Amino acid sequence: MYSIDRSKDTPEQLGRIGEAKFRQYADVMSIPYLWIDQARETMPAWLRSYGTGDGKRPDAVVGTGEDVLLVEVEYRGHLDAWGGEHFALDKKDAERLAETERLLGTPVVLAYRDSKEQEGDWYGLLLSEALAMGRPKESQFGSYYAIKKDAFESLEAYLDRGSTKARRLF
Repeated sequence: MYSIDRSKDTPEQLGRIGEAKFRQYADVMSIPYLWIDQARETMPAWLRSYGTGDGKRPDAVVGTGEDVLLVEVEYRGHLDAWGGEHFALDKKDAERLAETERLLGTPVVLAYRDSKEQEGDWYGLLLSEALAMGRPKESQFGSYYAIKKDAFESLEAYLDRGSTKARRLF
């Protein structure tokens, strides 16, 4: 259904592919979610006025059965560096999402899947945990946080209605 050509696909194209794969996953797993329109004209004034007027919305609102989480879908390859596999989270996006999380008072979960794998599981990690454990790094592509891939756990652990992890979030 999805064709990925690493030599041609831009980060934006990979993002759209990942978002479609996440929605497909949520539908198959019967996870209740609302997709958040990312169009500039649908951004609320309070978020437009944040900082430089460049606020960041997560991709979805997901129900856990007891409450809701904000979910930011990340679909990209991992880095083999610094003694293990790491996921790179754009520093500016992370900081903008942290401010949205603070203003809404609702946790943001990073839903990560490796784009190098045609099929695979989704993994989750709270944004606050990712920022606390991530190593700030610089590259030719910009600033980012390097987060150990093994810090992520099965996304179902965050969404399972009976799990202690989901209850601990709220």
